[in-house]
Amino acid sequence: MAPTGFLDPVFVSYYEQNENGRTTDIPFYLGKAQEANGPVLEAGCGSGRILLPLLQSGLDAEGFDYSQIMLEELSRNLSARSLNARAWAARLEDVILDQGKYSLIISGFNTFVHLLDQDSQLGALRRLHDALRIGGTIILDIINPANFDVFSRQALKRTFEATIYDMASEAEIAIWRWFERDLITQRGVYHREYVTSGRSGTATKATEVEFRWTYPEEMKLLLQLAGFSNAKVFGDFNDAPLDEESEMQVWVAQKT
Repeated sequence: MAPTGFLDPVFVSYYEQNENGRTTDIPFYLGKAQEANGPVLEAGCGSGRILLPLLQSGLDAEGFDYSQIMLEELSRNLSARSLNARAWAARLEDVILDQGKYSLIISGFNTFVHLLDQDSQLGALRRLHDALRIGGTIILDIINPANFDVFSRQALKRTFEATIYDMASEAEIAIWRWFERDLITQRGVYHREYVTSGRSGTATKATEVEFRWTYPEEMKLLLQLAGFSNAKVFGDFNDAPLDEESEMQVWVAQKT
């Protein structure tokens, strides 16, 4: 099932404002792409936060994403920088890829968590494995469940998150958030509510994004079952060991 929030212009607008400035992972992915010595694929490229720096460095890179809204923004970003790249609409669950084409496949910033069961996860990993050259590498980063606020009871309550301003309409948008969760299936729903106050009155818009968290030993097994070898996990983009305080799991594995 798709992360429906990414199909909603309101959600995407807020996501872009708050996440598009994220840069801590870009030097890491750029360095790995430069080492790959071959075509790079970004699975879940969005509006190009990672893909654009790869292209600006002269790398052979392309990507796909489920959100047509974000791909349209990517197209504008490419045009503004006089860049060209193949980018297409597809879901990680059923994307069709050329076999043995890529030296590196990356899937950053929790793209993988939107696969909602192990069959979908394993199917996606097998397709990505088949799309890699022998000796190629897959890298993905996902939330570390040991440090995830979905387990807090407070996270289940409607809580104020932020206020943003729409300069064009001179409107103030108050954003509220809360989670639903199923601890047995390791699945949740991230709800956001946007309350807009402006000259035309008050309006409320709600979005949701489904996700599934994956534990480290589970992720290791999924990679092995998909055919990957030499799987390693780190707790950040500087090769720190994964521990309970790590915010993310950064996985690196090879096709041998």
